Amino acid sequence: LEDSGASNDDFNSLADLIDEIKNDFSGSIQVTLNSSGALEFSYAGTGTGSATISITSNNAVLESALTKANGTVNSGNTTTTDEFSHRATENDLLINLRNSSGQSLNLSDGDALTISCLKNGALITGNFTVSDDSSMDGSIWTLADLNTQIASVLGLSETTQVSIDSSGRLNIQGDPGADNELSAISISESNNSVLGSTMSFTEIQKAKDAKYSTNVTIYDALGHKHTLTLTFKKTVIPGQWTWEAQLGGDETISAGGQGKLAFNPDGSLLSFTYDGGATALQFNPNNGADPMNVILDVGTTSSYDGLTQFSAPSAVVINSQDGYASGNLSSISIAQNGEITGLFTNGVTKTLAQIVLAVFNNPSGLLKVGDNMFSTSANSGAPAKGAVGEVIQSTILPGSLEMSNVDLAEEFTDMIVAQRGFQANARVITTSDDMLNELVNLKR
Repeated sequence: LEDSGASNDDFNSLADLIDEIKNDFSGSIQVTLNSSGALEFSYAGTGTGSATISITSNNAVLESALTKANGTVNSGNTTTTDEFSHRATENDLLINLRNSSGQSLNLSDGDALTISCLKNGALITGNFTVSDDSSMDGSIWTLADLNTQIASVLGLSETTQVSIDSSGRLNIQGDPGADNELSAISISESNNSVLGSTMSFTEIQKAKDAKYSTNVTIYDALGHKHTLTLTFKKTVIPGQWTWEAQLGGDETISAGGQGKLAFNPDGSLLSFTYDGGATALQFNPNNGADPMNVILDVGTTSSYDGLTQFSAPSAVVINSQDGYASGNLSSISIAQNGEITGLFTNGVTKTLAQIVLAVFNNPSGLLKVGDNMFSTSANSGAPAKGAVGEVIQSTILPGSLEMSNVDLAEEFTDMIVAQRGFQANARVITTSDDMLNELVNLKR
């Protein structure tokens, strides 16, 4: 359409249309655009009177919108057309809906609607009835009712995942994860092509998993290892996740294999729970070892010492576990505080024992029983026993040899024997060297 001013019977905007209508009625009708986007007609003559409105158009959609105002309008009263610029809201009645071209969706009381969809490739369908009465049970009246029915048929976690945006478009947000992918959504009525073409959906974001996994090797009471995998999956609710534990062998999880995880608005841990009231992951190794309870320590609530959630790429890592494989004692060491520590072939270091010291009121009263051993007597008094450095303020010098433990005569004898042996070997080497020199001289 083109526009070069009023009274030329052409228009390309609602303002132009209003001017043309006013001109055609020669000022007897006042036409305005109300806040709802509809044209509003009122009698503009002097005194008490009325005017008859009859508007037709060779454009069926335009005529459908305008003819609602046809009829007689008396002074003091108004009549309106359909809304020209209305965007659908959840409160709109289904029987009043039009598409973006202004065409009625041709819905009326008693119409049977069918919704169908592929969810992860599987077909799901639902049926419901349009009503013009909100008191009718089992029927839908408004767009809000339609949204609720769609969410129910598609099995969505929240009804708010189906909504009407500011442009009047129907948006459907599926649950997170590729398993919940929605496709081929349609809302139809038998022999209603306008509804079918209007309710066509375009995918704006492909479903994908917000899922993160990590694994760790844990050990049972016999030292057998088991690979534990923890998988965290985002839910549609902000700050909430589900988690699941899996074991990679013949183990059987009996309780605590899944649960929920939630975060506070500040990113700290809100809660970590096991489904079914469990307090730990319980499984049977099925290898002869006792059933196991595994405590998953994900951090302190309302703190940042474990799992957190911030606006950053997600990752989950298990820092440590306190189990270990079977191993043999390979060496020991003694600390100055008397602790005897064992190092095992599996890399584990454990405190095996504690040396306890004893003091006597009269050490000279101890009875010598041989081999540097003494026993108590009435003169020595009873021993006072205690841990090194705690009850008794002493230290132990591991690897040192005390003088009283040495037999000097025996040690000197051993040293002399060793020295004589060295001298004898040295003389053999010297004699051999002299013989070689003599042979060289003979040749000369």
